[in-house]
Amino acid sequence: MAKNLPELLSGFLADVVAAIGLHGAGTIGAIGGATMQRLMEKRLSDAREILLDELRLGDVTLYTARDLEESVAIAFRYARAAQEGAARLNLRLMAQVIAGQAHLGNLVADEFLSWSDILASLRREEIILTATLHQCTEKIDSGDERGVIIQESNTWNCAREKLVPQLFESEELMRSVAGGVTRTGLLVSGRTFDGTGNLYLHHC
Repeated sequence: MAKNLPELLSGFLADVVAAIGLHGAGTIGAIGGATMQRLMEKRLSDAREILLDELRLGDVTLYTARDLEESVAIAFRYARAAQEGAARLNLRLMAQVIAGQAHLGNLVADEFLSWSDILASLRREEIILTATLHQCTEKIDSGDERGVIIQESNTWNCAREKLVPQLFESEELMRSVAGGVTRTGLLVSGRTFDGTGNLYLHHC
């Protein structure tokens, strides 16, 4: 593999995603027929374009065999998310993590894999809620080491004004969705002895 160095990350990852589609075409065709094969090919093609779109912001060159190995693991996980039906918004977030790691020179498969499992599992309303809370907390810090407090604060109220009823029918539904996001670690629930609860938005 070293003889092929250096490689541009964008082209390399795109080639890996495309190769995954070609490799799986025969198996998919045999098991699920032409319709399933076309579906998988479209998912991988869309995922490839999303990834290239994020990576076009700047070229990153891979200089070592380890860089290529890490990139292959990342591309495989990203492609698997596409094959499993991850929404475009989820794929976009995953691609942004890949691009961000690459531009920081920190393209490590283990770190991406932990983020990919979180991002692939998020529903659309959970993504919007978390992003809105993040926007509303840019200048509001609780001073708590766990993160920025978002419940019973200006941050929560800011998000509520933006999302109820535009996205959520009620604050109760919004609070329920926020509770669901705690499974990912992006939001952390804290409870005091008097029974009052808070949610914390983790710093990333």
